[in-house]
Amino acid sequence: MKAKTIYINVEDMTRLSECLRVERMRYENESAHLRVLSEAFHHAKVVLPNQMPPDVVTVHSQVLLRDLASGEEMKCIVVFPEDADVIAGRISVVAPIGAAILGRRVGESVQVNVPAGVRRMRIERILCEPETTAMSSREVCV
Repeated sequence: MKAKTIYINVEDMTRLSECLRVERMRYENESAHLRVLSEAFHHAKVVLPNQMPPDVVTVHSQVLLRDLASGEEMKCIVVFPEDADVIAGRISVVAPIGAAILGRRVGESVQVNVPAGVRRMRIERILCEPETTAMSSREVCV
């Protein structure tokens, strides 16, 4: 199956690559979601922040997801690992859900391997996107 192209902000690409390197060193065997993210990077379309399509999930995007089995909705903000706080809805880009939705577009469905099993999630909406607003790409949606 051909890997889907994802979009990555050129400013985030180096930092994301470093996050992957650190996570690989942390685990003896690379986890499946890190392999998926690493493979996606090889097919990524790297763009400038102001060229990012408005319907693409980036680092710092606030996203509305729907679990396709339960219909449950979930809001989250994709962040770098050091800013992650699951209780506050800030999901690390190297966590299974963050890795699965990064660079994907509204309307796409992803399969996520989480501790409770496999979940299929659809990206319903981007609620806040620093790339396409007056916010700097370093700011986080709240």
